[in-house]
Amino acid sequence: LKAGSVNDPEDKAGLAAVTVRLLDKGTTHRTVSAIADELDFLGARLEAISGGTGSTVSFSVLAKDIERGLDLFADLLQHSHFDAEELERERAQMLSEIHQQRAEPDEVVSQLFRETLYADHPLHRPVSGYANTVPRITQEDVVAFSQRFYVPNNAIVVMVGALPEERMLEVIQRYFGAWPARPLESMTLPQPAPTTGKQ
Repeated sequence: LKAGSVNDPEDKAGLAAVTVRLLDKGTTHRTVSAIADELDFLGARLEAISGGTGSTVSFSVLAKDIERGLDLFADLLQHSHFDAEELERERAQMLSEIHQQRAEPDEVVSQLFRETLYADHPLHRPVSGYANTVPRITQEDVVAFSQRFYVPNNAIVVMVGALPEERMLEVIQRYFGAWPARPLESMTLPQPAPTTGKQ
């Protein structure tokens, strides 16, 4: 999904990260426990991470379970309801991780490097946001972010596995073909200011 921390408002850094983390925390059709049970039953692996300019949601399942697996995966991407209680838990988890990073020298150096290199550019922000911005992220913010960016015309689908190409195209069309596209706002990022001298 072509949406990452560059798309976060400055005062709500971490929005892209919390949005992708909430994908498996309940949909309009499945509770969070039902999702966990189904993933466990299928022996499936789900990973959802956000980066600077994009977010990746990857799903691994046995080829024999592709129908049931894609039914679940498509539901997560298209019908997550971003429950307020789950948002509260994720914000608390993210804040704990932010505080832990302050005690890790490599994380401190990495963040300082990014802040120095990118300065006023949107990429200067850490993907997970700051201790003072994560608590500001609301359920409305998350829903609006997903509605704006989690659309098929802003996504790249990659499928690899023990299935013929025709079968892959068939199941992708079946489970993602009705995913409604929405107009995308064009976003022009500024060029980072060149770094001069040593700092």
